[in-house]
Amino acid sequence: MGTKKQDNHWKSKENCRIEALKYKSRNEFNKNSSGAYNNSWSNGWLDELCSHMVRQGSRYSRCIYSCNFSDNSIYIGITYSFNRRKTAHLNIEGKKISSVGNYIIKTGIIPEVIKLTDYLPLDEAVILEERYVNEYREKGWNILNRIKTGGVGSNLVKWDKAACKKEALKYKSRNEFMNKSSGAYCAANNHKFLNEITEHMLKYRKHRGYWTKERCLDVAKTCKTRTEFLQNFGNAYAAAVKNGAIVEIHEMLKTQFKPSGYWNKEKCLNEFLKFKTIKELKLNTASAYSAAQRNGWLDECTAHMEKNKPNGYWNFNVCKIEAIKYARRVDFRYGSTAAYCAAQKNGWLDELCFHMLTKKRKPSGYWTKENCRIEALKYKSRGGFSRHSNGAYDKSLNNNWLDEFYSNK
Repeated sequence: MGTKKQDNHWKSKENCRIEALKYKSRNEFNKNSSGAYNNSWSNGWLDELCSHMVRQGSRYSRCIYSCNFSDNSIYIGITYSFNRRKTAHLNIEGKKISSVGNYIIKTGIIPEVIKLTDYLPLDEAVILEERYVNEYREKGWNILNRIKTGGVGSNLVKWDKAACKKEALKYKSRNEFMNKSSGAYCAANNHKFLNEITEHMLKYRKHRGYWTKERCLDVAKTCKTRTEFLQNFGNAYAAAVKNGAIVEIHEMLKTQFKPSGYWNKEKCLNEFLKFKTIKELKLNTASAYSAAQRNGWLDECTAHMEKNKPNGYWNFNVCKIEAIKYARRVDFRYGSTAAYCAAQKNGWLDELCFHMLTKKRKPSGYWTKENCRIEALKYKSRGGFSRHSNGAYDKSLNNNWLDEFYSNK
């Protein structure tokens, strides 16, 4: 086993430089020597020490490359990892052989793989890819691309700034936006325009003291159940607990529960027709689901619903298409649990999630009082601070710094 470095070993820039030279990419550096990586990052040395490393693309950053055959045939594509894509194209022995690989088998010619551009924003790369194809076609080259250029880009840039803004306008709060459209929310947060596209949500915020006992009771009357009240009026629910209205509200909503024996077979059949999946049904009418399950009507009542996928449905390609929809592993896991579990079981998860954006962890000791103060200034309320920077918030809470940071708010 390797020996643990002393605490002050990585405080030396020279030691970090020597360590960084062992790796070809930042990801490899971070994975294999997190102590050196974190100290380099916190001291501002990272760009300098990683200057020799091969730059990688990402979900939103691609380069254009070409595979040039000596018979005047050419394939042009875009990729987030030029070296990985080059290896994949030249592989003619695996189960998955690309169009370039098939052409190698057919002709016996090994192409020259050339990187045509640096890593560019994805929307620019998609446009340039088509231009390169047209230019080579005009010069008389035989184009091997089987799929129209730009096709891959349309899926990957689903949540650009315009699409995120359009989606955000549907919601009155960030919490609602995050819960109902996590893909758009995460894309906006990762690309630093979340504040801009959620400015309209400020007008829906209630001022402090708004939720009086009377107002809590008024909105509770519009709900059918306690759960509905909590989900739709979370702030009112919290205020009701503080001002004592919650007891009266619980008594009022209790009378709206279905009486024992209410869910007979006919009512279950009619209720189930409102939903397309069992998951949706259980979230909205758990009591009807339980009654149907208890009485043996479940299969009949859910005959119209989408059923579970057959065994073997979640193969590599289907999981890959599903994974592309998400920006983070946690979104993939909860948004498409079956695909995530299949990928995890088969060892595909790292490959399928390579495009996903990851948030760098702060090194140990990063959240000093001054850094917490700077972070807190980004948010208008303690709630926003807690939601978006829980590490700094927890540190501030534990050290009783919050009152000082928000003394004027």
